[in-house]
Amino acid sequence: MDPIKFIPFDGISKQEWFEKITLDLKGKLPSSIDQTWQDIPYSAFYHHEDAKRRTSRQAETNDWLIRKSILITEAKEFNAELLSLLNLGLQNPVIRGEFTSDQHLKACLDEVVPDYIRMDFELLGNPEQYAWIDAWLKKNSKDYSTLQGGINLLGNSGLFEELNASYFPLRLTSVYGSEYQARGAFASTELALVLNDLNAFLEYNSKVDATKLYQKSQAILGVGLNFFGELAKLRAGRNLIDFLFLQYGAEVDDSFFIASQTSSWTFSAYDRHNNLLRNASCGLAAALGGASAIELLPHDFLVKKPNHFSTHLGVTLQHLMKEESYLNRVSDPSAGSYFIEDLTQKLEEQAWRKFQKLQAGASAEEMIEHDRLEQKNAFDSGEFKLLGVNLFPNLEEKLRGELEIALNGLPRLAFETEQKRLKDE
Repeated sequence: MDPIKFIPFDGISKQEWFEKITLDLKGKLPSSIDQTWQDIPYSAFYHHEDAKRRTSRQAETNDWLIRKSILITEAKEFNAELLSLLNLGLQNPVIRGEFTSDQHLKACLDEVVPDYIRMDFELLGNPEQYAWIDAWLKKNSKDYSTLQGGINLLGNSGLFEELNASYFPLRLTSVYGSEYQARGAFASTELALVLNDLNAFLEYNSKVDATKLYQKSQAILGVGLNFFGELAKLRAGRNLIDFLFLQYGAEVDDSFFIASQTSSWTFSAYDRHNNLLRNASCGLAAALGGASAIELLPHDFLVKKPNHFSTHLGVTLQHLMKEESYLNRVSDPSAGSYFIEDLTQKLEEQAWRKFQKLQAGASAEEMIEHDRLEQKNAFDSGEFKLLGVNLFPNLEEKLRGELEIALNGLPRLAFETEQKRLKDE
């Protein structure tokens, strides 16, 4: 039997694809169906000739931590909720609020072993709380030096210097891009503002080794509904942050901690179960974009008080992404996609230009307001569709009797529409 001869396929040039697509479009140019997202143009088709450079991560896996914010309350109640979530699989609790005393902190964190989780603290009030945390970590950890987590001392330079000099293991500065996106900022604007905040942090602490600052800071990015755009934003954000620290002489190693949080900007109070679908899309984009940790907002937080059911769904959805879909097994799974690579690079370029404008004195508030108005106009005109709000709304649904809290006045796209519907009920 003669051996099988494998004949390689002939390569197809971009021009040949262009001619074939033009034929399929009955004479229309492919550029006639190009689109724009947040002032970033992207083509209807891509070819390997378009791949200018690769933006792939160097991490060995794509694993992330399951993250959830928990408000500090009465010690027994808080501790029960925290332990319940940890048993459910929570890996990165974010503890928000104020501990009233050292004893209150100890009671809240009773039976918690910090070595096996990442703990973030967003605290208000008394700065002595950080000394209480440090003492608790030293007493309750098996290896203090390897603990993972963060606190936010961006506005407290004296305490930053004190803890930085004391080998405190947690990251000391958190930059919240998610807050900018929740106000309607474009992806590139969010990244530019994160760079601006980190740059101010680097300049203020110029006497501290830049590599140390890289290891002691983290960023939290919002994740919206444009699946590919938000995926590319996570990738672009990591590249830009590393590039910024390189300018200050830091040694970067792809380990900068970038958490992500689903954005309330596109959440709805009416037909709120659509928020579950939004969470799934946002979570998937964050995972594929290489987020270090992901927090999915409770789908009913605009209407209901914090409850175990919606929190359970947010955590379980991430278990499905990990254990059923194996999204945590392959590093940077979107690498090599000509479209994603191109979109990542365009986001980087646009964000860096905006960052330079901010450094030259441009107003951050004006940037955000421009983006908010552009998105609001697209929503009002129907160009941007939000399921259950301006697309197939369930007009029979009544919300007034279900409200457990005042309808949240966050600057959301749907807020004005919901207010009108609520008034007419």
